[in-house]
Amino acid sequence: MLLAALLLFAAPARADWQDDLTAQLRWDHDCKVNFYSGVIERQVEGQLVVIAKAHCEDGRVFDAIQENELEEFKINECTPKEQAC
Repeated sequence: MLLAALLLFAAPARADWQDDLTAQLRWDHDCKVNFYSGVIERQVEGQLVVIAKAHCEDGRVFDAIQENELEEFKINECTPKEQAC
């Protein structure tokens, strides 16, 4: 039981943007996110800018950028050639 409690607290916290992007990808692209890579979070002129690559369970990959926390992500599907980059 102690081990389970330690693992629970050791798990990385999900940022709010991850929940938002996961929901947007599920709704708009029927993508169940497996994991994110290439994540960049920066404050620019007082706004959180997020750039991430989302990997779906079905193998598709999407690039996503959010320039303002109040706006939806701009999402583009990567082609197989782009995924190799």
